[in-house]
Amino acid sequence: MLRTKRRQRAEEQAAKIALKLLFPLIFFIFPSLLVVLMGSAFIQIYRVLLPTMGSGQ
Repeated sequence: MLRTKRRQRAEEQAAKIALKLLFPLIFFIFPSLLVVLMGSAFIQIYRVLLPTMGSGQ
């Protein structure tokens, strides 16, 4: 009986961890990951478009 209760408590706590980790992931980790991934793409776009814009004038 005690093992069953302990297992149920552990399963309930494990289910709550996913919800508790969701908000830090959304607000802190994903935006920083997005900045890192998109930063290199923006640098490449900037390098390609800068000579094109400069020669047009």
